[in-house]
Amino acid sequence: DRSLILNVAVHACDISNPAKSISTYVYWAERAMTEFFAQGDREKELGIPVSMFMDRATTNIAKCQIGFIDIIVSPLFSQLQQVLPRVEAATKCLDSNKRFWARRVDHMETEMTKGTQAFPILHSDQDPDQQSPTASAAQIRPPPDEPRQIPVPPGPNPQEPQPP
Repeated sequence: DRSLILNVAVHACDISNPAKSISTYVYWAERAMTEFFAQGDREKELGIPVSMFMDRATTNIAKCQIGFIDIIVSPLFSQLQQVLPRVEAATKCLDSNKRFWARRVDHMETEMTKGTQAFPILHSDQDPDQQSPTASAAQIRPPPDEPRQIPVPPGPNPQEPQPP
């Protein structure tokens, strides 16, 4: 039915970051995980149980991204590809991006236990398999006491942030 296919397509768009180029994916994954960790920090402050994947001290970002791909994104995109064969390009990105994170699991586990876990530095939109598994950006730290704005790169619509 048409409504079902449209709903599935909208949901696929909503969770599609892992199916995009590695630079776009990492750009948005970092923002999502920063938001998750800020929520976890707040839950700790309030003395309530920290939600799954929201605790910076126990969440390995690479494992979290692999789980998101394996459990949520890949199954949907695999089924969607049966109806829309051109989705194959996205499923190839999923495979490549999963390998990108898989090579970083051990390194990020070490960083996580030290409290220094950070997102990888991407030098370009080159093949994720060519990116260094240990290069990392600034640490994902708890937010400062004062709220801060995350800079948003200019895009065609100032209300909709665009990846760099």
